[in-house]
Amino acid sequence: MLPPSAVLRGKLTALRDRLADELGPLPAPPVDDVVAAYRAFVAQVSIVDGWFGRRLPHAGPLVFQGAQGVLLDEWHGFHPYTTWSNCIAANADGLLAAAGWSGAVVRWGMLRTVTTRHGPGPLVSEDPALRLADPRNSVNPLQGAIRFGHFDAVAHRYALEVTGAWTAWSSPTCDSNGRSGPSSTVAGHCRATPASRSANWTRG
Repeated sequence: MLPPSAVLRGKLTALRDRLADELGPLPAPPVDDVVAAYRAFVAQVSIVDGWFGRRLPHAGPLVFQGAQGVLLDEWHGFHPYTTWSNCIAANADGLLAAAGWSGAVVRWGMLRTVTTRHGPGPLVSEDPALRLADPRNSVNPLQGAIRFGHFDAVAHRYALEVTGAWTAWSSPTCDSNGRSGPSSTVAGHCRATPASRSANWTRG
C-alpha cells in the first residue's frame, strides 16, 4: 500500500533533490505527475502475499517475461553498463521453487538477427552503415540512441552460457536484415588496437 500522497510527494521530492545535488539537473517529470502515476498503478495491480505466490503455478499456465537483455544483467553483464537487476531466468526459477513446482518448464529465448544496445557500453560489431531503426526504442535523454551492430556470435554464445539450458529460441527480427544493407557475423573478438576495434568478421 502506498503512503498518503503528501508523504509520497515529500519522499520523491527529497530523492529528486539528492540526485540533483549529486548529478546536476535531471530531465525528470514533475513530482506530482509521478505521484499520480504511482496511484494509477496501485489501482490496477494487487500486491499479494506468499500464499498467493505458492498457489499461482498450480492454477494454470504461467508466463514469466524478462525485462532486459542478458548482457545488462547485474552479475553477468559488462560493468558499469549494467542494470541493478537479474535479467536471466534465476528469478523465475526461484519463484517456481518456492512454490514447490515440479512440473514442466518451457524456456523460450528471444534473439535478434542483429546485435543492439540502447545507450553507451560495449558493442563490438557496431556499424553506423546498417540502415536500421526501432520505433519502440526511441532516443531519450537518459539512455541516448539505440545502436545497431552485426550479429555478434561471441556475445550471444556467452549470453547462452550464463542463462543455462533453453527449450527453444525465436527471432522476431528476421525480416530486418533485408533492409539493413550488407550483413556480417562476428565470429571472434580480439584486443582493441588503434587500427581496428574488432576482428574475425565472416561475411554472411
